[in-house]
Amino acid sequence: MDSSERLRWRLPPWLQEDCELALPPIPGLPKNPMYSEWPDVSGNARVVTFDGMTWALGPIGHEGVLDGTDDHADSTFTKNITGTLLIVAKRHTSAADQILLDATTGGGTGSLLWDQSAGLLVASSGTIYVGKSKTSVMRQGEYEAIIVSGIALNFTKLVIGDAAAGGAPFDGNLLAVCLWSSTFSERKAKDTVDWIAQGRRLI
Repeated sequence: MDSSERLRWRLPPWLQEDCELALPPIPGLPKNPMYSEWPDVSGNARVVTFDGMTWALGPIGHEGVLDGTDDHADSTFTKNITGTLLIVAKRHTSAADQILLDATTGGGTGSLLWDQSAGLLVASSGTIYVGKSKTSVMRQGEYEAIIVSGIALNFTKLVIGDAAAGGAPFDGNLLAVCLWSSTFSERKAKDTVDWIAQGRRLI
């Protein structure tokens, strides 16, 4: 990914502050890109590697596709934060519990999943917004901007799209993943969704 492509996905100043990880859709790639890493544009140069995850052309760029079997992405760095998580995703099925993010590797804490029995998103802590609504409902077959404000994460490794020990894989597309070390107010969470939608930067 060259510098000009990275600039296309620069966060505005009010979202750059406290940003720990920013994984956007990747523009400008060939039809079937073979990237083995998801470039982080937060400025921290986090390394995010894939295990089975592939790329497909989405509405505005290439996005990660997870097959609901064992695909996931990993990023190894150490943080203990109460922050804000953003995931833009499309869920394909409702066949089982599906982990969107798990920080429990090696005794870490914190997670976000879609719970099959409840039919809702469940975060280990914090307030969940889907779109601009304070709700835990994630529609199937639709791109949803999910924000968890106030999520407590203590980790040495983040697993995106499955449980740290496996067994709860996400079946769907991941368009973007961002993590901040600060807690967003309800106003800032809604402003973030506005920025995503109006600028077509992430969805």
